[in-house]
Amino acid sequence: MYRFSAYIPKKHEVPGFLGKYFGAEWWAKKPRVASYVRIFLYAIMGQKTHPKNGNCMFLGYIITILVALSFSACVQSPSVPAGFEDLAVALPEAQLSVRYYGEENFVGKPIDGYQKPTLWLSKEATAALRKVCQRIQKDGYKLVIYDAYRPQSGPDHFTRWSEDFQDANRKADYYPYVTKEQIFKEGYVANPSSHSRGSTVDLTLIEAGKKLHPIKRSKRTLPSGKVILFLDDGTVDMGSSFDLFDTVSHPNSNDIPAAARTHRDYLKKVMEEAGFMQILPEWWHFTLRDEPYPNQYFTYPIQ
Repeated sequence: MYRFSAYIPKKHEVPGFLGKYFGAEWWAKKPRVASYVRIFLYAIMGQKTHPKNGNCMFLGYIITILVALSFSACVQSPSVPAGFEDLAVALPEAQLSVRYYGEENFVGKPIDGYQKPTLWLSKEATAALRKVCQRIQKDGYKLVIYDAYRPQSGPDHFTRWSEDFQDANRKADYYPYVTKEQIFKEGYVANPSSHSRGSTVDLTLIEAGKKLHPIKRSKRTLPSGKVILFLDDGTVDMGSSFDLFDTVSHPNSNDIPAAARTHRDYLKKVMEEAGFMQILPEWWHFTLRDEPYPNQYFTYPIQ
């Protein structure tokens, strides 16, 4: 059993540069702290902290390893499954708007499986998104990501919601012209979902230098005469809001202004260049073409 008291240095016995910056008197009052610091610093320099006791060097290496492991744990949360990355860590240049963690979504409640306001994605899809971030930065844009990997409990929650015909609290905002049954039949929501395979992402663009803001609702009359609610969150105008289940959200819809058409085409272009394919019937929905888990549907909760 090691006794740290054996390594406590005598008065003023501290590394010279530490004594210089903090003062020998300060160290003399804190001998145990000085000892631990000496053990760590001299060990990583390959020296024994005390000529009469070689065990100090061994303990220093142990401390160094523990510090390194602690740092590693801070960089990547241990809860992230193998093969996935936390987008808040891996893509700090992107903004996350985790709609299914809160109540601002078509269900109107936090969705099962979203236990933390972050998003996960397969490492391969994350690497491809990083290319997108670099590409659009040249044009003055950043990514805003609404959803990525979706635990299987999420689609199961959506299915239960679709069977409750009394709950239509968010119909005006998200599905004004379709029924809950049509939401599934027309492919806006699926169970199982491609999101649960870990390489599908829902996203849009925001101008560089701008931040997301609380949603501002406004009525919008489309070229066809149809009226929708537009949920402005500060992102680039794509002609319809994220998760508006309507034909106007179809990628090739012509029922949008020319500027919105340009924005949609640009988003599709940069995503396809990075290896994604756009998935109908939503302009914000993309899946990595060579996804690593094409037949697996994961259940890990985001925590």
